[in-house]
Amino acid sequence: HHTKTLYDELLHVPMFVRSPKVKVRRIDERVSLVDIGPTILDLFGIATPTSFMGESLVPALLGRPPPPAGRARPP
Repeated sequence: HHTKTLYDELLHVPMFVRSPKVKVRRIDERVSLVDIGPTILDLFGIATPTSFMGESLVPALLGRPPPPAGRARPP
């Protein structure tokens, strides 16, 4: 339940992903909720629609650096 203030523990929520493709790891980079949709689609091998604002976190989950913020998605 949110109060009138936004404390760090209310804004920074852990995300857990379980997939045969992903080894257990901790990723310390901050990401956004808009990245969840593209990440789930990517895990299922489905292309992310260009109307989505987020980026897949699968590269980070696989141990590669995440894409730079604001990177344009290829058409």
